[in-house]
Amino acid sequence: MPTQPPTPDETYADSVLIEIVPIDEMARLAPIPDRVVWVEAHSFSAPAGWMEESALASLGDAEVTDAFYLDHTRRVTEWGASGAAETLIITLAESLFVEAAVLTAGHFARRLAARLRHEDSGLMPEEDAIAWAKLRVAIKYDLRTEDLSVTRVSQREAETAVELADVRGVRFRLTLRGAGAGVVMAECTREFPE
Repeated sequence: MPTQPPTPDETYADSVLIEIVPIDEMARLAPIPDRVVWVEAHSFSAPAGWMEESALASLGDAEVTDAFYLDHTRRVTEWGASGAAETLIITLAESLFVEAAVLTAGHFARRLAARLRHEDSGLMPEEDAIAWAKLRVAIKYDLRTEDLSVTRVSQREAETAVELADVRGVRFRLTLRGAGAGVVMAECTREFPE
């Protein structure tokens, strides 16, 4: 939960997800990418426009001034219980993705953590990291979490590496890092069997 309730000029979201994906500049259609970077936080409130402003500032910090799209959606549910979720997808030109995606995500994660202002160790417990990785991969690649098996997990001081495989042998390698205040940043690469 936020440390204080949102003010009247702020909006609240139960979850906030930032997804950074590459696109081939020459492609007519954007295929599901083999690489993606995520930043996620929960129980978040901010003034209207904060997400876009922070995305643009984070891109600027990573020295990205063009060759990107921003797509921001907010979903509100009032059905017995209420909830809201915000998703911001940043699509970067593939030529920029390798260098700029992780930098942009890191800057955005720090902005989110500063906005949330509550203490957190930063490192997600191994069991939670596995569950988080399975859920993100299942949603992104239209799989069932039950069809993903863990092939490797390792934790270092500041990050958790999780490797998953689906029933067809496709591997997903994720590196999760905590940014503090419950903010998670993850890089994912999908690798097809030879």
